[in-house]
Amino acid sequence: MQNNVSVTVYHNCAVKLQYNGEILLADFLSKGREPFDGINKEVLNEVFSGEDGFKNVSCLIYTHSHPDHFDEKLNERYLKENNVPLIIPQSGSPRGGSFSVGAFKISFHAICHSGEEYKDIVNYVYLVKMGEKSVYISGDADFNSAEHAAFLNGFKPDIALLNPFYLSAKRDIINEIGAKRTYIYHIPSKDDEFLIKSTAKAALNNNKELNGRCFLIFKTPLKIML
Repeated sequence: MQNNVSVTVYHNCAVKLQYNGEILLADFLSKGREPFDGINKEVLNEVFSGEDGFKNVSCLIYTHSHPDHFDEKLNERYLKENNVPLIIPQSGSPRGGSFSVGAFKISFHAICHSGEEYKDIVNYVYLVKMGEKSVYISGDADFNSAEHAAFLNGFKPDIALLNPFYLSAKRDIINEIGAKRTYIYHIPSKDDEFLIKSTAKAALNNNKELNGRCFLIFKTPLKIML
């Protein structure tokens, strides 16, 4: 049965994956950084109380340690109360690998963070398999890197979660990843000085070939059934 598989995108780039009654949280416990929202008090209380769909968390995974993705104190607090593994790239972390936790099979690969000012920041991309279904989580990995396709090695995920810059990248990473459905997440709730929200909308409108298989996430939480 695959109808028990779902992906829910929360604030900014926080993702909850559910499969067989178990939960995997990706880039979830963060306080945000302008212009990106952090976790709100209501959802934070649900996470720490284990209520409303946050029971049976198997693992916390993080693409990197920037504050719009990860908050050290919130994660320390959660780990004191819950005996689960936390995966995040640090100095000396492996460049790639795979592991299983609960019902989830997870592969990861280190790709540099996008932007010249962040070239020394390592960002993990994750391929999470849940039975026959799969989700690719990119975080802020370089949106012009050929390493996405190299990591996937021909595998086509059901869902890819990519940030808005992939829509206007010099390299067509969206089609190289080749997910059945691509969701553009990590969009500010309101336009900022960089006009990320409106630029994403315009960029998708200019990519007619993505119609019907690429979607912008403006309002969260958004639950995606696989």
